[in-house]
Amino acid sequence: MTKQVAIIGGIGTASKFSEALLKELVAEDYHVVGISRSSNEKAELVEKFKKAQHSEVVFGDLNDSQFIKSEIERLEKEIGPISVYIHNPAQLVLKSFLECTIEEFEGSWAAMVKTAVTICKELIPHMVKQKSGTIILTGATASLKGNAKSAPFSSAKFALRSLSQSLAREFGPSGIHIAHVIIDGIIEGKRAQGQFNLPLEKCINSTALAEQYVNLIKQDISCWTQELDLRPHSEVF
Repeated sequence: MTKQVAIIGGIGTASKFSEALLKELVAEDYHVVGISRSSNEKAELVEKFKKAQHSEVVFGDLNDSQFIKSEIERLEKEIGPISVYIHNPAQLVLKSFLECTIEEFEGSWAAMVKTAVTICKELIPHMVKQKSGTIILTGATASLKGNAKSAPFSSAKFALRSLSQSLAREFGPSGIHIAHVIIDGIIEGKRAQGQFNLPLEKCINSTALAEQYVNLIKQDISCWTQELDLRPHSEVF
């Protein structure tokens, strides 16, 4: 039986967001595909996705256009049309500008922006042909303001935001909903407690966040959100 496909690019275990998205999308009757380039988390990611029906993990590089092309062709042949793509890759570099290398700037851009360009160039023609689809690009506080010691991360997130605006204006008339979500806060999970030492009550609840993404996907074509910013009640902004 043909099912609509939802792809989550850049899945990981640092937060609980990938797992929450998986559960919400499966509940909406999508076949969910998570893409990861991390071999270190392979066993854990496979185990999480195995627990859910109609889901799979694929390991590969989102900057590899041939890999993306072959996966799109496989999924459309074996499962059904790709209706949703959620772009979550992140590469956080926090250090003084003078200490940052050119390679770190290029790496941040490649991890977050080039990946989005690569997969969108392969995926959008399919969505244009079917005259529908949703692409959500995940931003951060750094999409709106560049803090000290965050130049590589922030400059890449600014670029991702402008990319979302350009794509929305170009492909919205073709029936493709392209949205940018600013996550102004830390999502619950290992990174929140380990790297930032945040108590759970100051974190973004992963299930609540995933529900907001599903709400974007379900929006009527006459009433689309291009940008949504989300934060916990305790976040200063």
